[in-house]
Amino acid sequence: MVQQGVPAAHQHVLGAQGFLSTRLHHTVTIVVVGDKGTGKTSLITAAATDCFSDTPPPLLPPTRIPADSNPDGVPLTVLDTSSRPEDRPALEATVKRADVLVLTFDLARPETLERCGTHWMNELRQMRVQVPVILVGCKSDERSLDAELHQAIIAIVTANKQIEMCLECSAKNLQFTGEVFY
Repeated sequence: MVQQGVPAAHQHVLGAQGFLSTRLHHTVTIVVVGDKGTGKTSLITAAATDCFSDTPPPLLPPTRIPADSNPDGVPLTVLDTSSRPEDRPALEATVKRADVLVLTFDLARPETLERCGTHWMNELRQMRVQVPVILVGCKSDERSLDAELHQAIIAIVTANKQIEMCLECSAKNLQFTGEVFY
């Protein structure tokens, strides 16, 4: 997908299997956003270290994933964000650095999925963010995707053209965390 108005160095493509490739081999910046407690920090930690912590820190420093750790051979920098209202200026500055956004929700808390459509996508539009969004249902170990949740996801994806795909994962069980970023 070629994006209008985006420098060639920042062009990216999300392939059919969700793998990220770039026109130039620069570091791809992925910013993870979502409501508090949806699994943002645990997702990043699990993808980068293949470990899960029951007590993750409130916010991670930038996490680098080397090129040899992903199928496309592209180095990644993953940025964690705070969802606290008082941290909105920092969130906005971080989001503007993104090549791709990962928007998380907690599969066990359907209200967090609803907020992806009612709050987060609107926030991203207000920030004038124009990069692909990957919608990620975290904590699949606590609840699997059912028909009702599936319909709600379809409605959000259909209403928001920026959402390229939706995945589910479990940081606790180390399932599909790497696929979110590759």
